[in-house]
Amino acid sequence: MSKFTTMAFYEGGCGSLTGIVGRKDLFKSKKDFLDWCMHDCDELESDFSFLDENPEFTTDDISEDFIRYYPRMPEGFEIESGWTFCKKGRGAIEVYVLNVA
Repeated sequence: MSKFTTMAFYEGGCGSLTGIVGRKDLFKSKKDFLDWCMHDCDELESDFSFLDENPEFTTDDISEDFIRYYPRMPEGFEIESGWTFCKKGRGAIEVYVLNVA
């Protein structure tokens, strides 16, 4: 089992907030993930300063995707290593994504 649970994703690895990502098997549904994002996401609280502007997220704002850890990030990222989106395959983890950008 992966150590990944949830985290904020940023453009290029350190730019503006683009989404909140959560391991899909930790949540019952998109609605459960959305509820967690809106009410119980204490460790990401500072990243939610935008909620005053747009608190009306719905399950339509949530997509499903895959991520994996890269010890060396692909070209174009401003960070050396980390999690990023990928295709389904070896090392990929299925996630929910609350798209905020």
